[in-house]
Amino acid sequence: MIRKIEQTFDFEKLKRRTRGIINEQIITMYENADKRLQERLNRGVDYKNQKLQNLKKSTINIRRQKGISRVTPLIETGRLQKSIRMEKKGKKIGISFLKYGLHQAEGFTTNNHFAVKKSNKIVGYRDYSAGVSIPPRQWIDPVNPGRGLAINKDLAQRLIVKNLKKHLRGKVVHRF
Repeated sequence: MIRKIEQTFDFEKLKRRTRGIINEQIITMYENADKRLQERLNRGVDYKNQKLQNLKKSTINIRRQKGISRVTPLIETGRLQKSIRMEKKGKKIGISFLKYGLHQAEGFTTNNHFAVKKSNKIVGYRDYSAGVSIPPRQWIDPVNPGRGLAINKDLAQRLIVKNLKKHLRGKVVHRF
């Protein structure tokens, strides 16, 4: 006759900790996403890892008038790149950056007038009556901003399995 059964795993323990496990896993998967975005800008690639569209000659000329020799798209002063950071509010995590970055990802139309400044001094002026339509440079997915920022899928799966095994451990004894 069976007097006791010992389980080497505990589903109740797992059930109690499920929400915490999921939150912990999400945070782990998106760790250093801000660094990955900054690196993406440095390399000049979009969220699909394809090269961003090159700058037009007019933009390069404007940058030269300002004394900026860099021709990498989306990096003129470095403000956008420096503004990218991970934010954690309670149990939620996200990425914040200058609103300008979202405008670039979606595309926009400029105002009618451009004043080219260098050290607070206007060195050039251009007038476009209808504005200029700027095509999107999708360095981040405008519909799903987190797309492409998580760690490698295989690594994430291994971490999930490891975490589940860790929280399943326990000993339950049933006596009859």
